[in-house]
Amino acid sequence: MQTYYRTTAKVVASTAIMLLASSAWGQTSNDPADVANIDAVIKAYYEVVSGPAGEAPDQARDEWLHHPAALIGLPGTDSLGNPTMATMTLDGYYE
Repeated sequence: MQTYYRTTAKVVASTAIMLLASSAWGQTSNDPADVANIDAVIKAYYEVVSGPAGEAPDQARDEWLHHPAALIGLPGTDSLGNPTMATMTLDGYYE
């Protein structure tokens, strides 16, 4: 289980770095304040993934926060309780 938490921490840290780095590659039509610093990136990403229940996330803003080649990791567990990580592109996530 300790490995699971270390892996999850690495995924979170990697995601934050990719999100911050995405400001150089993201679409310029979105708010540059979302990627001005790591705190802004975390706040913006939290707002995207924590919208009201039943409401679709702001996909355009989510795309702005990610590098076009970013992979999304969704941690979970299998039927035996072992940790798993499903990876996909951002487009794959929204399909």
